Order: sequence, then structure tokens, then C-alpha cells
Amino acid sequence: MELYCAANQAEALYIALKDAGGEDILPCGLGARDTLRFECSMPLYGHELSDSITPLEAGLNVFVKPQKDEFIGKAALESEAKRSRVGLKMLERGIAREGYRVQNAAGEDIGYVTSGMFAPTTGENLAMALITNPAPAIGETVSVIIRDKPVKADVVKMPFYKRNK
Repeated sequence: MELYCAANQAEALYIALKDAGGEDILPCGLGARDTLRFECSMPLYGHELSDSITPLEAGLNVFVKPQKDEFIGKAALESEAKRSRVGLKMLERGIAREGYRVQNAAGEDIGYVTSGMFAPTTGENLAMALITNPAPAIGETVSVIIRDKPVKADVVKMPFYKRNK
């Protein structure tokens, strides 16, 4: 019964918003939300951030204040980050998907893709990857292993898309 009521409330809210916004309001799903967060290079828990990926490894340094007095997890944050989150732009045909291996020019595994997709705003196949430090510099070419074949990608600056102010 609660689920039915929640569904009715959600439908009523959607109708009220649609009536208030007219033709300018359109429904969107989880895929649209994921594309928006991805193009802005925002980490998603379970992908770019988890109990095994520290905020520093996820690139969230601005939110971490290790100089503060004691807090839970301070010791773990004070140890040097072993990995870095990097952006990748596919140079060859292929979409880097979560879990795909990333290799350096010597063919050694250096990390894995955390999120990847076609980015409609930029018109490119992009990915975020967690790479063992020292991570390759922006402009360096790496390979993403797609269906057991290396596909070239350049390390690029994140965020992939930034709104003009």
C-alpha cells in the first residue's frame, strides 16, 4: 500500500510540475542523470568513490581537511594516495566501460575504468579511470582493453564539460 501511495504522490508531483512549467519540463531517467554527472566529472559512489577508494584518490581534495583535529579516518587520509582519478578520451572506436583495464605504453596494467560513455555534449567517447600513481600526465596515451584488444585513449583534463558563465 505504501508503494502505491508513493507512486501516486510522485505522479501528482510530476503533474503539478508539468502544469507549472508547461512544455519546458520533460521527464528524464537515471541514464540522463548519469550522463550529466559524468560530463561534469562528478564521482558517483560505487564507481569513483567507495569504501576502498579514498576521497583523495577520487579527486575530492577540496572537501578533505586533514589539518583539522582528530576525526574518523584521519590516519587513512594522511597516508599518501596510491591512485588518482584521471579523464580519458578515446582516440579509436570503442566505449570504455566500468571495469575495463587500462594499460600504459609498455602494455602493463595501471588501473581500470570507473565510468565511461558517449558524452553527447562534447560528442566524444570519454571515461574516468582510477590509475596507480604516478598517473600518466595529461596528453599521454594509454590503452583501454576492450574485448581483449587495446584501444588507444589520451589522458585529458577533467571536468569534460564546464558550463560557460
